[in-house]
Amino acid sequence: MSETLKAAVHAAILRMLGPLVRLLLAVGIGVGDFMALVKVVYVRAARDVGREKRGELRPNASRIAVVTGLTRGDVAAILAARAATCRAGPLGMVERSGLSDTPGRPGSIAHFGLAALFHGARQALQQ
Repeated sequence: MSETLKAAVHAAILRMLGPLVRLLLAVGIGVGDFMALVKVVYVRAARDVGREKRGELRPNASRIAVVTGLTRGDVAAILAARAATCRAGPLGMVERSGLSDTPGRPGSIAHFGLAALFHGARQALQQ
């Protein structure tokens, strides 16, 4: 990647992150929580690229570690946590968060407000 393109990508990322970080701060999500989420997103993206470009049926933790810069231990933990979450199902998380307007159905942003939904999802993920 050329330095000009890299600088343009950095500038775009900073513009996108500004409003997101303001929202995260408003709901009490600090940089540590954010970095943990960023790692998850990197692992998911690398896993998806492996599926799309290489036809991988199972994620390859070593390959994901190399392309993301994360340790194999971090990647393995994220993949294992993702598998456990898939087994529990996202609706269980919604019900535990107290943000369902009817049993098993996520509440709407209009009903709870965006900050409450982010805060409730954060609390549910920590359980």
